[in-house]
Amino acid sequence: MKSRLCCLASIIVIFLSIPGRASSADLGTQTRIEHVCSETSDYKLCQAVLGKNLYTSIADFDALTQICLSNILMYISDTLTFIKDAERNETNTRQREILADCDEGYGSMLTQFENAAFKFAKGDYKSMLSEIVDIKRYVTQCETALGNKLSELQKRNVDAKVFIEMFNASGKLIGHQF
Repeated sequence: MKSRLCCLASIIVIFLSIPGRASSADLGTQTRIEHVCSETSDYKLCQAVLGKNLYTSIADFDALTQICLSNILMYISDTLTFIKDAERNETNTRQREILADCDEGYGSMLTQFENAAFKFAKGDYKSMLSEIVDIKRYVTQCETALGNKLSELQKRNVDAKVFIEMFNASGKLIGHQF
């Protein structure tokens, strides 16, 4: 676990080491953001995340994918921490088992996105996307097992799906011009 956190921290530092933030996106970047966000189930969340995290006013799909990747890595890591805390504090055995399953699923997602980050850094975009094929199943399994319990984790599951959709949409468009 310690090596995983070290690895995740290294990846996040790499992605966040680009200086500055853009105040607004140019028309081409806005069009690319709209294209990515139209492929998600929560257009507003997608717009907010991409708009807030632009490093320059001009961003191609490579830059948008980098933003999506750094955000999903942080989000999954935060959600894993939330799940582990909830699991540790849960007194109901069945609920603790469900949380353990969610923990395992989110741990697998984190590993797969870490692998995708390394492929992204190498410019191997096809392999990057193959790392996360059908990755939403982990979120869906957690949602299904939880039912209507633990509303905070339910919201995190919904948002995680949106982050995954953002990454898929932007990653598939690397190299395309809009």
